[in-house]
Amino acid sequence: MRKLLLLLTLAGCATYHPMPLDKAAVDRALTPPSLESIQIKAEQVHDPLLRPVNFDH
Repeated sequence: MRKLLLLLTLAGCATYHPMPLDKAAVDRALTPPSLESIQIKAEQVHDPLLRPVNFDH
C-alpha cells in the first residue's frame, strides 16, 4: 500500500507543457553551430590522453 501511495504521489509531480513544432523551431534546432563556438569548446578540453586538434577554415 505504501508503494502505491508513493507512486501516485510521484506521478502527480510530472507536468506536460506542449510546445508547438513549427518550421522556425525546426530550423533553429537543425542549424549547425558556428565554427568559432566549436573552436572555443575544443580548446576547453584538457585531457592528457587526447592530442590537440587544429580546425582550419
